[in-house]
Amino acid sequence: MWPRAAIEYVLETGEDDEDTADDPERWLAVHGEGSREGYRDMELFIASVEDPDRAERLAIANKGRGAFRRFKDELARWPGELERWHAFSEERQRGRARSWLAAGGYRVLPVDHRIPENGPSACDQPEQGISPGPAEGRQTHARA
Repeated sequence: MWPRAAIEYVLETGEDDEDTADDPERWLAVHGEGSREGYRDMELFIASVEDPDRAERLAIANKGRGAFRRFKDELARWPGELERWHAFSEERQRGRARSWLAAGGYRVLPVDHRIPENGPSACDQPEQGISPGPAEGRQTHARA
């Protein structure tokens, strides 16, 4: 991953090597989405809370500046709710990442749940296999 400023520097100065070559087939631009989707995730999570008083407290925490911190602080008051939020939020983020990759021409492969004989490791167990569309014919792995 390269920050936009680094890419612009290479393009402006002409300092180029294999790793930073201006190759649109090799790079997929990552654009910041801001916090709108995070707020939306909190709203959807609040809608899933069965206890009306708890949902109301979370809705109040979700307002204005500092909402993310207040929301998590409020969730921490109830056993299991913060963990449930993290699982919910991570799945929503993965879904957005899958959609973004698909829009960039990548195909998300199913997760391989086999554990190697010597135990799991981050290198051996990517969460998602990612491969470019069929025209490119190459396959890579990335975490989504």
